[in-house]
Amino acid sequence: MTGAERWKVFLNDNFVDPIAYLRALSAGGFQQIGNAPPEWGQGTKAYFERTGSSFGQFLSDDAVRAALSAAAGLDTRYHLCQCSGVRPRVLHAVKWAFITRNNEGKVRFDWPRFAGDYAGAFISNAWYPERYGPKDALRSGHQQAAFEIGGNILKEFKPEIRRLLHRK
Repeated sequence: MTGAERWKVFLNDNFVDPIAYLRALSAGGFQQIGNAPPEWGQGTKAYFERTGSSFGQFLSDDAVRAALSAAAGLDTRYHLCQCSGVRPRVLHAVKWAFITRNNEGKVRFDWPRFAGDYAGAFISNAWYPERYGPKDALRSGHQQAAFEIGGNILKEFKPEIRRLLHRK
């Protein structure tokens, strides 16, 4: 990936693609249901505070991942499966939450993704209530890693979702 391609992917994945907002709204919803953190209360204002917090965490995560991937020569893009059928495509999405390709096209463990997941979690602790510490950030990093799998599944089936939404 060139530097320009990296910026384009980063901006698209975090600000243009509706999935960026869907993942923040979903994470905010899960936190609202679990009343986490309870100091933020309940109601519409609390939901949007949690959603904004999730958006910030995802953005921090992706910024760290993008920088580390650039330094390591790893691709940050999700590549659709060239297979057919729901099961193989879901398995592809799960697998590619852990691996990526380097500049030579070789498959590699996507360590910047996990570094980003946990860095974003620790960064987001800055705006959480004071009682939140490293243990909470680790738990949040685990949750973030799980959201990566869900995000890949959404990306994998995005063409079909678009077709369904645009049917008249």
